[in-house]
Amino acid sequence: IINTPQITQDLKKLSINATVLDIDYDSDKLHLLLQTPFKLLNTEIENEQTANVKVSLKNITDSIDIGDTIQANVSLFPAYGKQVPDGFDYARWSYFNNLTATGFITDYSITEKTKIKTPIRNYIHNKVNFVLTDALLLGYKHVLQKQETEIWKTVGIAHVWSISGFHMTLVGGWLFVLFYFLFRLCEPLTKRIPARYPAMLCSWLGLLGYLYISGLGVASIRAFLMVSLVFLAFVCNRSILSMRSACIAFLVIFCINPFYVMNAGFQLSFAAIFGLLWFFSKKTEYVKRNIWQKIFFYFKTILLTTCIATLFTLPFTICNFGYIPLYTLIGNIILIPIFSLLIMPLLLIGTLCAVCGYGGIIDIVQYIYDITLQIAQFIANLPNANIIMPKISNVAMIFIIIGFLSLIFIQPINIKYVNKHNVFYKYANKFLFLFFVFVGLLVVIFAKRPIFYVSSDHELAAFVNNDDKKLLFNKGRSAKHFHVFNTWKKFNFEPLNTKNIRYKCDKGLCLYNTKNWKLAYMQKYTTTAEHIVDLCKNKRMKYIVTYFDIYAPYCNAQILDKRFGSFIIYPSGKIIQIINQRLWHHK
Repeated sequence: IINTPQITQDLKKLSINATVLDIDYDSDKLHLLLQTPFKLLNTEIENEQTANVKVSLKNITDSIDIGDTIQANVSLFPAYGKQVPDGFDYARWSYFNNLTATGFITDYSITEKTKIKTPIRNYIHNKVNFVLTDALLLGYKHVLQKQETEIWKTVGIAHVWSISGFHMTLVGGWLFVLFYFLFRLCEPLTKRIPARYPAMLCSWLGLLGYLYISGLGVASIRAFLMVSLVFLAFVCNRSILSMRSACIAFLVIFCINPFYVMNAGFQLSFAAIFGLLWFFSKKTEYVKRNIWQKIFFYFKTILLTTCIATLFTLPFTICNFGYIPLYTLIGNIILIPIFSLLIMPLLLIGTLCAVCGYGGIIDIVQYIYDITLQIAQFIANLPNANIIMPKISNVAMIFIIIGFLSLIFIQPINIKYVNKHNVFYKYANKFLFLFFVFVGLLVVIFAKRPIFYVSSDHELAAFVNNDDKKLLFNKGRSAKHFHVFNTWKKFNFEPLNTKNIRYKCDKGLCLYNTKNWKLAYMQKYTTTAEHIVDLCKNKRMKYIVTYFDIYAPYCNAQILDKRFGSFIIYPSGKIIQIINQRLWHHK
């Protein structure tokens, strides 16, 4: 059904005609989603299929709008598959998101301006031109500075910068209060039906518009579905905190695109939702509270919500990002109220005023945000703010997920129907949760770590240093393998975005010694004939990794050329080949 067209090689200095489908903004460049005839990218194709490509643009000469047709010189690159077992498969992600290639524009010219009115999302961006509006209301993903993004991740509130349940709940609540009081003023209507029903309908329509403005992200759709089901349950006098509602939302999004289940945002969102529903759906009696008790109850709820959401999302956080933000609890307790009570409401009012020409409130929001950022930076600078964690394999994740599902969905048998001494029936879900999570942790703890990595094109290799167990690379940097460096570091239980340490190779020949065997890696431009005879005669030589196809039937070592693809080697000498031969992998 999806059938995303694919390119098979790098396309440099290519001239294309394309239509601008979407624009995302960065601090110093634009990210454009272009649609172009696929036959311009692959001359062997004669059909009229179109391809979507995402490109970055730094040198902006003319203002570009969605719908414009441009003539551009681009360099495009195919999406590569995973580089470690159970790793992130960018080719698969691109295929299911209908993305043919990524790259950059060197120069362009607008051949035809769009006659269609600018979409309201882009119109608000151009009119307001404020970073927080773009990020917190319009859903643009790259507008924050990279340093700021890392700070928010470290303090554990990165979810604030993705339009999700936090934003939908706030906006939906404000709209409901507004319309509720407006309808209360209309006595002829409220005498016939309660004011809350038309208020909910108007709030729902407002949220539908907000969903469209925010860019229709997966997390936004999930949150909108959840709020819609809550409104529907309220109107039908059914339970609002219902696990059934979460399951329906899960199923709807899964049917829209099953691949969404593989996205980190989807996993984190539903893990938190299921956990919170499991914890807060227990029936509690209404208790009348004074003002101080209400304040205490508010902060207690934030504390419990943070703890439960952190617990249920923890495995997915480690699996997708490789670390635990240690001060999540502190960050949420201090910073979430600031965003909820000050930044978000003032930003919404300030954006509406800025569209009308008054920008004074925006300045106040910026001042409050700067103070909040300083608080977040102080928390992020505390010792051990990010705890690096080992890679969780798919097998371990399956056990852990089964454990959490057992805790959520298995209902304990009422003790009056069983022997009162049989504790298992009463706490069956908790016992199963502990058992499966414990098995998953054992899989993680006893998993071996590789000592050699090589990319699918055999141009980048990494060796584990025998002394400090850190990765050493055959090259210090490579734009082509930009994400591979961090992927391997995460797999080796190392901090990301650190300097890449070079492995000393003699004229392109890298020799790696282990306790029982040796490995030789020959870089792409190394003269193979110079070394192959001596390497094959070496009795301790177990593997020869090379870019070129070598025929040496009497060699003592196993020759692994480029056709073998990406793989890793463990201390025992065991090889795990990274299979990238699915429909979405370019050949």
